[in-house]
Amino acid sequence: MPHISSKKLKEEEEKILKSRLVDAFRMIGKDRRVSYAIKEFLTDTEMIMLAKRLGIIYLVDRGMPTLEICETLKMSSSTVIRVEKRMDRGGYQNLRKALKKLE
Repeated sequence: MPHISSKKLKEEEEKILKSRLVDAFRMIGKDRRVSYAIKEFLTDTEMIMLAKRLGIIYLVDRGMPTLEICETLKMSSSTVIRVEKRMDRGGYQNLRKALKKLE
């Protein structure tokens, strides 16, 4: 499981860091060596965590039942339900559109 420091950043510092992360992904996305850059940047654990989260979004969008998603992705029902609830409130719209384009 990824760990984050218990020492909190100032809100403005966190906002700048997140913005720079998005900018970095934009730059990586323009390069043909995207997969190499991402593999250098993320740990295996982080890649699996993000891939599973995308998997939940994709499978929920396709109407797969919660328990089947849990079994397929080897995840707890509480994690899947949390993502489902966020989706019910309109969350992940941009990711959902992007995933549909990848089909």
